[in-house]
Amino acid sequence: MLWLWIFLGMLSAGMAAWLAALAMVCISARKPRKPGKADCGIVLGAKLRPDGSMTTTLQNRVQAAAQAYGNGLIGHILVCGGRGEDYGGVTEAQAMASALTARGIPAARILTEDSSRDTRENLRNAKAILESHGFATVLLITSDYHIARALRIARDMGISAQGLPTPSPVRRSSYWRARFREVLGWGLYFRTTISARCAHRFRLRDSSSKPIAK
Repeated sequence: MLWLWIFLGMLSAGMAAWLAALAMVCISARKPRKPGKADCGIVLGAKLRPDGSMTTTLQNRVQAAAQAYGNGLIGHILVCGGRGEDYGGVTEAQAMASALTARGIPAARILTEDSSRDTRENLRNAKAILESHGFATVLLITSDYHIARALRIARDMGISAQGLPTPSPVRRSSYWRARFREVLGWGLYFRTTISARCAHRFRLRDSSSKPIAK
């Protein structure tokens, strides 16, 4: 009987943690943000439709980037996202770049990163492009439910970023599915972060325990 109570206790704790994380995502999505000017805007990728067209989520991000450029907040736009093999050869970055060009953004002001498959890769690859162009400040453009984690990852990578959140999907099922997926994203973030810190400490301990050659 004891094992049953232990199982129920663990299940209750897990559900409480899940609900707390979901509440955190929902609250952070509603946080008002008023970004200032930046050297470059980074538009994070999101999946395309099977035919290679943009979803409403991605359209909202592109629209926000175009408005930010038009209002003089950013001088360049870096669009991120690969996965071309999933959408008939069209990458997320290519789809966004085409949409920005159609909105009147000069092609010379659009940079593409089309080999990444998730937020961490988006930003890791974007950092190299930013550095190669001498951009020091960034306006991070992504969905409201995603902006907090994206900014945290950017900070971890040493990217000086502000956030420009874009609207969530309107359909209720898509709205909540995005938030549930973001809870999983936070779980992966903490797992990756903790693993990296533990590995770093082990390396430091090993290096300090090695005898110094005379």
